[in-house]
Parts: sequence; structure tokens; C-alpha cells
Amino acid sequence: MWMPSECEKTTPPWKCDAPKFPEDKDLNKVGGFWITESSYNLRPEVIEAYYYAYRMTEDEKYQNWAWDAFEAINKVARLENGFSYLRDVNAPDGKNREGDNQESYFFSETLKYLFLIFSDDGEWHVNSNDKNSWVYNTEGHPLKIRS
Repeated sequence: MWMPSECEKTTPPWKCDAPKFPEDKDLNKVGGFWITESSYNLRPEVIEAYYYAYRMTEDEKYQNWAWDAFEAINKVARLENGFSYLRDVNAPDGKNREGDNQESYFFSETLKYLFLIFSDDGEWHVNSNDKNSWVYNTEGHPLKIRS
């Protein structure tokens, strides 16, 4: 069974060396990747990827995955007045919340992409045709493409 390192007992894991799980590496060699960090700091990248995949394919499974992610975040990361980083997503019922610091990108990116994946079609959405009028920068802000 994995135990936190001395560093991880007092410091957020991303500031420590990532734990090593040899059994997971062996198990996941087939897929070519493995997870070495079980924390979640409310980052948007997975939901952002679901947004682009949905808008390019119109496959509703990406909306379903985004909704599942939203429900999970709301269930285990929600505090009375916001959301919290999770030290270990495998801990039952979010028992491993990390403090009360909520990064601004949670609203400006994570929740924005959740909103966008369920919003009605509009010119600001990325789509599968070559006539996109808008692009999102790395912070999730829409920028109009000059024609």
C-alpha cells in the first residue's frame, strides 16, 4: 500500500517528488502512460479536451463525461464557499481536501469549459468546419479571429 512521503505529509504533492507506483507502470505499459499523481487541483485541461472533442465530433459521450466530471467535482471538492484542491482523488468522499485555497482558473477555465460544452451553438464555438470565427487562448478567453 502506498504511503505519503515525508514531504507530502506537510507539503502539497506537486511540490514533492511524484510517488512511484511500479505496479501501475507495469499495468499501464500497454497504453503507454500511467498516473503518478492522484491529486486534483481543479485544473481545466481534461474538461477543455472534452469541449474540443465534443465540438469537433458532436459525439454526446463527451458531454456525458463532462457532466460526470462536474458532478464529481461538486461532490468531493465543494466547500461551503467554494471548492478545494484534493490531495488524493482516490480517498472516499473527498476526505483529503487540501486547505481552502481556490485558484481563479477554476472559474475562468474549468467552469467556463463546462458551461461551453453544454451551451447552445453559437459563432464563438469551435466547430468542425474551417470557418471558425473565434479561438480560445490558453486561459480560456475567447478571441475574435481577424478576417
